[in-house]
Amino acid sequence: MNLSIVKNPYTGDILDEITLLDEKNFLNVIENSKIAWDKFKNEPLYLREDILTAISDIIIKHFDDFAELIMLESGKPISLARTEVKRAIITLKEGIKSIYELKGEEFSLEQTPFSKGISGYTKYVPRGPLFAIHPYNFPLNLMIHKLAPAIASGNSAIVKPPTQTPLTPLLFKTLIDSLDLPKNLIQIVPTSNNIAEKYLNHNKISQISFTGSENVGWHIRKVASDKPVFLELGGIATMIIDESADLEKAAKKGAISAFSFGGQVCISLQKIVVHKSISTLFTKLFLKYSKEIISGDPSDDNVINGPLIDELAINKFYKFYNESISNGAEVLLKPQQKGNIITPTIVKSDNINLLIHKEEAFSPIVVISEFENFDEVINIVNSTKYGLQVSIFSEFLPNIQKGIRGLEFGAILINEVPSFRTDRQPYGGIKRSGLGREGVYYAMKDYSELKTIIFNNNI
Repeated sequence: MNLSIVKNPYTGDILDEITLLDEKNFLNVIENSKIAWDKFKNEPLYLREDILTAISDIIIKHFDDFAELIMLESGKPISLARTEVKRAIITLKEGIKSIYELKGEEFSLEQTPFSKGISGYTKYVPRGPLFAIHPYNFPLNLMIHKLAPAIASGNSAIVKPPTQTPLTPLLFKTLIDSLDLPKNLIQIVPTSNNIAEKYLNHNKISQISFTGSENVGWHIRKVASDKPVFLELGGIATMIIDESADLEKAAKKGAISAFSFGGQVCISLQKIVVHKSISTLFTKLFLKYSKEIISGDPSDDNVINGPLIDELAINKFYKFYNESISNGAEVLLKPQQKGNIITPTIVKSDNINLLIHKEEAFSPIVVISEFENFDEVINIVNSTKYGLQVSIFSEFLPNIQKGIRGLEFGAILINEVPSFRTDRQPYGGIKRSGLGREGVYYAMKDYSELKTIIFNNNI
């Protein structure tokens, strides 16, 4: 029997031991998902709405149970865990609305004498069983971001929960198993990475959606080369601040963006590029607000910076921090560690060859650098392999327009931090940051095939 141990990252206590599904049973899951999809794909739209409504209702009923469990197994501060549960409910409601919003279109084909009397239309049809893999940092809402568009677009789904935080998805499984849902439409399946990888190319899995690390995501796409693969990967969330910006607003929002949940979000602020003329003033403000961040016990309502998930995450933090200071970075705010908790850390360096300028840290560390010319800063920010979300704090419209035109990112936020996200917006990156988009309506398009129907009306 293959077991996975789940620990509380704050106390180190063992929360549970999870049995991982073996190869034989995982194959049965795939077969059952295909059977469920064959029965579900042509069902009326209201049934999809009924399913998502029932799931939303049961999460609402067990709101506190979910928040508590997210806090215990991920170390996410309880206030943020509650926000995650609220967002999962919003995501499901967006799924319900999107069922009726996703439509094809009519079009005319009478552009030539040859096609006189010919018309057509398109419609979205379910693509088939989805294999969804999501990470530890949002064990409920990122799972729902896979399931809501899958069900809303008429697909079945297999979910592989994260090894560090499987208890929230398994609570979800227990609760939905009590509902009168179509059999095997949603299957939550803890299994090993080796088994999951072995069957990525199974002919009864029609599509894959992965949220997680860059290297794993692109490896999945390479292995599963014969089917659509949708990737939401990493980034270096960057904030550009020009001399016209509201510095108080940028500093206050920036500190929260950088250090909430230990920076363990792919759009947590990691890099600040500030105009040289206002760098000293901004840095003073940013330090002030960063020092006000409360770190500690995630069950405390006042805490927003809790523990890192495990030793690997801690080691990664120190790899970035030590490499920075050994290459001349100025330490503006030194880290303090207690258990898995590391306090907000700030370094300053214009050396774009440092890891913190090139790779995703996923921990509570920020680098500040300076620029003098806005064209220059666009080139600097674009120089990484990532392109997820970037923000510009400015009141100067020409700079904002330059940024919108020139920055190579999936989303550009004006006078808002790069960690801002709503559950409706199209969310995803370019370059090494991913393929496809989340946000229920947009993911539904990814999870569907566009079918074209042509009519010859010359009868």
